[in-house]
Amino acid sequence: MLGADALEPDTAERSSPGAPALDRRAGSDPLVTSARRVAAAAGPPAAPASKASAGPTAPTPAATGSSTATGSISSIATVPATTVPAPTAPAPTAPTRPVDLPAGPGREGPALPAAVAQAAPPGRAGKPRTPWDTDDDEDELDPVVEEARARAIAAATEAARGARPASTRVAAPVEAPPAPAAPAPPDDEDLYALLARLQRGRGAVKVPFVQQLEWTDCGPASLAMVLHMFGHEAGLDQIRQVVGGSGRDGSDAASLARAAEHYGLRARGFSLDVGDLGRLPAGTILHWEFNHFVVFRRMTERGAEIVDPAMGPRLIPDKRLREAFTGVALVFEQTPAFQPLRRGSGRLAWYGQQLRSQSHVLWRVLVTSLLLRLFALALPVLTAVVVDRVVPRGDLGLLLVVASGLSGMLLFQFLSTMIRAHLLLQLRTNLDTRLTLGFVDYLSQLPYDFFQRRSTGDLMMRVNNNATLRELLTTNTLSALLDGVLVLGYAAIMLWMAPVLAALVIALGLAQIGVFLGSRQRYREMMARALEAQSRSQSYLVELFAGMSTLKASAAEGRAVERWSNLYTDELNVALERGRLQALVDGAMAVFATATPVVLLLLGGSMVIDGELTLGQMLAFGAIAGSFLAPLSTMVSGALQLQMLGGYMDRLEDVLAAEPEQRESEVKKAPRLTGRVTLDHVSFRYGDHLPLAVDDVSLDIPAGSSVAIVGRSGCGKSTLASLIAGLYRPTGGGIRYDDHDQRGLDLRTLRRQLGVVFQAPFLFSGSVRHNIALTDPTLALDRVQTAARAASIHDDIEALPAGYETLLGDGGASLSGGQRQRLSLARALVHRPAVLVLDEATSALDADTERKVMTALARLRCTRIILAHRLSTIVDADVILVMERGRVIEQGSHAQLLARRGAYAALVAAQLTTDRRPPEATP
Repeated sequence: MLGADALEPDTAERSSPGAPALDRRAGSDPLVTSARRVAAAAGPPAAPASKASAGPTAPTPAATGSSTATGSISSIATVPATTVPAPTAPAPTAPTRPVDLPAGPGREGPALPAAVAQAAPPGRAGKPRTPWDTDDDEDELDPVVEEARARAIAAATEAARGARPASTRVAAPVEAPPAPAAPAPPDDEDLYALLARLQRGRGAVKVPFVQQLEWTDCGPASLAMVLHMFGHEAGLDQIRQVVGGSGRDGSDAASLARAAEHYGLRARGFSLDVGDLGRLPAGTILHWEFNHFVVFRRMTERGAEIVDPAMGPRLIPDKRLREAFTGVALVFEQTPAFQPLRRGSGRLAWYGQQLRSQSHVLWRVLVTSLLLRLFALALPVLTAVVVDRVVPRGDLGLLLVVASGLSGMLLFQFLSTMIRAHLLLQLRTNLDTRLTLGFVDYLSQLPYDFFQRRSTGDLMMRVNNNATLRELLTTNTLSALLDGVLVLGYAAIMLWMAPVLAALVIALGLAQIGVFLGSRQRYREMMARALEAQSRSQSYLVELFAGMSTLKASAAEGRAVERWSNLYTDELNVALERGRLQALVDGAMAVFATATPVVLLLLGGSMVIDGELTLGQMLAFGAIAGSFLAPLSTMVSGALQLQMLGGYMDRLEDVLAAEPEQRESEVKKAPRLTGRVTLDHVSFRYGDHLPLAVDDVSLDIPAGSSVAIVGRSGCGKSTLASLIAGLYRPTGGGIRYDDHDQRGLDLRTLRRQLGVVFQAPFLFSGSVRHNIALTDPTLALDRVQTAARAASIHDDIEALPAGYETLLGDGGASLSGGQRQRLSLARALVHRPAVLVLDEATSALDADTERKVMTALARLRCTRIILAHRLSTIVDADVILVMERGRVIEQGSHAQLLARRGAYAALVAAQLTTDRRPPEATP
């Protein structure tokens, strides 16, 4: 009988000796945080549960109950259909009220405790563990750890219900009136009937694998697999946008359910025991290890078959399943609004255009390659002539003719090979230039938030993938095309010469094709995993080198190298697995290559004895059979290599499918601006389902004025500055510059009239002069020096060994923080901007230097928008705006705001109190 309570997975058998190791799976935090520490941070734990009950004694209404021997299923929610009532919560042992639990490090799903499953040591030789593992399966589990886990399940359950909370909520005993009981769940038979109906409708359907391209993509990738299974082949980038979120912090179950509704699927959330997973239909999304999503396929005697967006299809044993599955599942079914969609061939459209531009070279390569193959066909013919005519007759004259023909053929082969090599070199150079330069140019036109969602190392890898893709599309494709033509020609010749022997050779060729067909899917999946592992490894290596100063100062370089070694071991393990498959395929091909001449010798010899063939014909047939199988083997190997094409295209298409920041045909060049900026009810959020970072802000900033924006950290100041600078587009309202709408202006010509300085500016490798005159290296030196004087950095530059020609290292590491800020300020001033935006641009300066900089800026005629915490930076501004939670709550001059005794006065008082506080005595 189906129970009414929402249950967590059975934990009775979770045990494994050894300590947790670093987690090396995509989307998980490498640092191990104990569940006991998280539970302690959350507040007083509930009373220990008895051995019969795996959950805490006072669970939250979102996920309540305890595991039983039979297991049970409870419906959490239905999205978007009528909500299924939540299960009835058991009576609490004491009155409760909700309190906030600090968010854990999970990168997928809602904010969860840090009790996440830890992966095996490098090489994945050991079984992954979780912090709730014990050394004895029969020992009672730690109740504090179990409570932390139950809280995580409750948070995931609340997200599946469709209401994403601002923070995870737990129940803590306090003196308060008892909470009302939740509505009773639907009848158990209805839930079973629903799952049985969906399971029958799916049958043994195959769940297609969609590789996650970023560590935050497991939710959208899982939904993409479900949609593809139903027949809607939407791209991952499109699904990612529909799922929403900031693109930086992943997604949760509620956002996946809402996105499914957008595509015409109804999502139903269930909380169930591991023993009931067999009742779920294929295509169910499972919440996994508190920070990941996977797609369920079916239960087998050996465990659960899932499709992991990070690793591909996997078979999970029962014990590992109990450790990883959190108890929350999303089941999907079609609605009348669902529309199938088949993806066209647009994935290679851009690359096809580049190839067509080199069609003249491609045809030359094709012709020379065909001539080389035809020269190879002459050898079997000459062999038959020598054996059947020259040798029996002792005809030396004919032998001399044959020798002359062979010499001429070798000469033509040499010339054709040289010509072909030069043509291929020209083709590769031209394509590499067009593909790589075109790709980087297109990449630079994408919006700023695209780069925020992707790591530098991963983007570098995608740029380099263009060379590999070119090799696949040229050399491998041309070889496959030529080999295919020749295989058909050789097959026709063999059938003409000896049909019986030809049938045998063709059968061996079909066996080679069978080997390819049997391994292609596995090879492609491993290729996708290899690219994912390589991307993660390289991305973290870039971070490691970029953050070496922080690592050294924290004595954490050993830990960082350990984490990278784990990621690199992942990469090596996948490469090793792929190499083993390749070796298996190569071994099978070698067997065919060895067996073919032996079989032909035996069968052909018998046919010679019977007089059906001459000895020369048998030898010629053997040579032609070898020429038939060799290109066929090359085609099979090339086809396996072409399986890499899909993995590379998935990563490159993620860039090519992204919409550019602007289309030149839809905007006009920005006129010369005076500096007036108008914000008309501007709002902005980082994701469709996230709160507003800027909420209905309206401002009219006159040209040449000075405006300061203050507020507590996280109030939206920097986001507002990025909106004014055109780095983000408002999700509501509009921004005008001199009455010109931002949406109709070419952002490049607009930004050339805006000067923006961030708190942590970036300097490029090159001279000091190059960094100041970044957008126009032809600027005269006196113009550069004028900007440097205005930024109070001229004297510092003159003190450098080569002055303005001094070379800076990567990021300007040889300069101090204040020097980097002033150099960036000079870069913003050198083009005499109409609007200057300073986002904590003087935070690293001492008081005297800051006063000089602000005095110099006050003499400028441009509009100045200053974001700062330091009082001395903003007191002289014409208008001061105070922001809180994305809204402007006060505005006025320094004196006016102090007289109001509001939020600004409180900020000033807090800063003055901090500045005047005497230092604490040290023992």
